Amino acid sequence: MPTTAGNTENPSERPYAGMVPQRESDEHRALLIHVWSQMAQQHWDQALQDLDRADRLGPAGQMAQRTAANMRAFQQHHPAVYRQLFPLFPIDMNNRHYRPVRAKSGVLTIVVRTIEGDKLINPLDQPDAAAQRDVAKLKEPLKQDTPLLLCGISDGYFFEQLCKNPRAYDDHRRAATYLVEPEPDLLLANLALHDFADKNGPIANPSIEWFVGTDWQDQFVAALQNQWMLPVPMLVLGRKDLHEPIKQSLNLVKAFRKQSASQQREQALQHGVYTQREELAKHLRAQGGRKPRALIIASRFGEEPPDAPARAARALAALGWETATLTEQQDHHRLTPLPVWNTLGSFKPDLVIALGHRWANRRDVIDPRIPVARRPSDAPA
Repeated sequence: MPTTAGNTENPSERPYAGMVPQRESDEHRALLIHVWSQMAQQHWDQALQDLDRADRLGPAGQMAQRTAANMRAFQQHHPAVYRQLFPLFPIDMNNRHYRPVRAKSGVLTIVVRTIEGDKLINPLDQPDAAAQRDVAKLKEPLKQDTPLLLCGISDGYFFEQLCKNPRAYDDHRRAATYLVEPEPDLLLANLALHDFADKNGPIANPSIEWFVGTDWQDQFVAALQNQWMLPVPMLVLGRKDLHEPIKQSLNLVKAFRKQSASQQREQALQHGVYTQREELAKHLRAQGGRKPRALIIASRFGEEPPDAPARAARALAALGWETATLTEQQDHHRLTPLPVWNTLGSFKPDLVIALGHRWANRRDVIDPRIPVARRPSDAPA
């Protein structure tokens, strides 16, 4: 790095001097100003490399390091959230609506600028310890496969504790966690306090769903209406002023899914299933005007090997069949009748192959007129 890097006489880096406390030594201050200049240009990797080479970081350097790592992770895993954050990327720390400070105990926290002056968004002197206690109170609900929605990230300590030990179960399921944060600038302030960018952290963890920005309601409703395997949240925590909008959004989602379930079930029943085996036989002999179709239904949480659906699809393709596979794409997804009915109605299979016992006998979902292939051990007793 050039010796002049970070010099506030450098016009290209002068705007970022406000991001670095005046108490830093000239050399260290120059480094941090240069790093913030790189981050403002979205050069996250270079900024982190320069910080890694520094002899020391200190509190200001550590906050810059966490911010760069978190922003890089959002850019990679959640581009929509990243697009909300980067336009707010700060130049002068003192002019931000939310900014990190130290509480009396020495713990980093966040203040909000008000007419009366700066106020802590969490008045507790030890917010990290309080967050541990609050999460401990949820021990029993967190043992269950209960989709959880957190309204507002606040100072991030509760969210950090909630995500520290992912809710995983013996069959590899994970419980879904939804975060709603209407204020991107508050989330941005959190990025200086917490390391969310770890490979097992909440940014990279697909079971954490983020809804950030003033249009969070539209994002939330659209996600649960378009992704039918996302479970509906059952436990709502956090800011009380957001509970009513959350309730309204959940009502919209539930009404949409109820109506969709009725429509998709009806379409599945009317897709032209075969009442005469001769019709199916024509397709099997390639005399019905198209290839025979098989729908493979499997659960990623069952006893079947993870590659079983792909192997079944390849074997059928080799025999001249068209195939579609229906399974959970993520560990927090749940396969319910709604996506099954949708696929039955749109794909119109001649045969359903049920891998595992869960869907082998669901004739309340799969039309009894559609043949179902299953292992003998999965047949009803």
